[in-house]
Amino acid sequence: MIRLENVSKSYRIRQASEGTGYQRLLARVRSLTAPRYHEVLRNVSIEILPGESVALLGINGCGKTTLLRLVCGISRPTSGKIRVIGRAGGLVELTAGFHDDLNGLENIFLNGTLLGMSRAEIRSRLDAILDFAELGDFIHTPIKHYSWGMLLRLGFAIAVHADLDILVVDEALAVGDGYFQWKCLQKIEALKQEGKTLLFVSHAPAMAEAVCQRALWLHDGQVQADGPSGDVAKAYMDFVAQRLVGETPKDLPVDLVALVPRLRFGTGAALIREVRLADTSGTTRHTFTRGESAVLELRVEVRQPIRNLTAAFQMDLPNRTVLKAYSHHVIGYLNVEPGMYTIRIKIPELRLYEGTYYLTVGLLTPEPLCVYDGLVHMYTFAVKSDGRRFSERALDTGAQVTWESSRSFS
Repeated sequence: MIRLENVSKSYRIRQASEGTGYQRLLARVRSLTAPRYHEVLRNVSIEILPGESVALLGINGCGKTTLLRLVCGISRPTSGKIRVIGRAGGLVELTAGFHDDLNGLENIFLNGTLLGMSRAEIRSRLDAILDFAELGDFIHTPIKHYSWGMLLRLGFAIAVHADLDILVVDEALAVGDGYFQWKCLQKIEALKQEGKTLLFVSHAPAMAEAVCQRALWLHDGQVQADGPSGDVAKAYMDFVAQRLVGETPKDLPVDLVALVPRLRFGTGAALIREVRLADTSGTTRHTFTRGESAVLELRVEVRQPIRNLTAAFQMDLPNRTVLKAYSHHVIGYLNVEPGMYTIRIKIPELRLYEGTYYLTVGLLTPEPLCVYDGLVHMYTFAVKSDGRRFSERALDTGAQVTWESSRSFS
């Protein structure tokens, strides 16, 4: 059980230590006479019951990680009360609890001890940890030579075998490959079935909704929404869309991939660098009237030769998939060399229900399946009614989608 009552947390803002001698002296004097503080959490009150799975959503700096640190006892609140019944821990910071100069095996004992396991318990679970991490001979290599993905494998394997009552996961899965993300999610689901409590931070509302029954949306250090994960995820994504474009359609920078919260996975042999959804005049849009034509444009960087490449897109309502299509059904598979390419998908008529839609795009080879880049729910757009009624069958627009591919040498 986790209970926070009017919890606030502030951090002292350090004065700059660079500049001229006079500037450093002035900064030190100011810090002594008038210290400045940044309030990360403000009067937060929540209760999480045993066995609940709760996602934390919000833009960077909203207080998600700070809340997890308080729950795990890593830091203390500035004011308010926190009560945690049971052992809490997990992946709050990916490198926390590791020593760079120790190898993976030695770090299992170090990190496991910090999570409350005895050496005997660690030894009894060592084979399961090693099997889950799948690091092979790298387990005997100092972790300062590990990639972020390898650190994730090691840290997550230790955390899920520590028999914690409350497991916290802070955005760690964002650095894992698609296979290991799937493996982690399967383990999380098994722990939920055992009655463990889960606190899960993700920048991908779709993943948060799939993993957790409940969600908290934090904004400016306060709880903006608390409820069923689907409802809170929709409210948060609507907020993100409005923050980007406001209430009316307008031109936007086309490089939205770096701006919108998403789940991203793939090998990286080909990357989706830019995405935009536009009308036939080329104006980037986030609002369409039902029946309008649209053009989805992907700018793709191919980093190594690929045979049988196909592009895919999918449009989802909060509760179901409405439209999806693959380029190889229309223009065949693409055999591509390294370089920049533009893929345009023309949708002659958006016959979609009124509502907010989430766009997923991907680059892959279907057989054998290899995903090079996948961006889940990375773009949000709205469809307004045109006043006409239409049947469910009218939603099947996949056969009318056309695809174009061209190489850019600019």
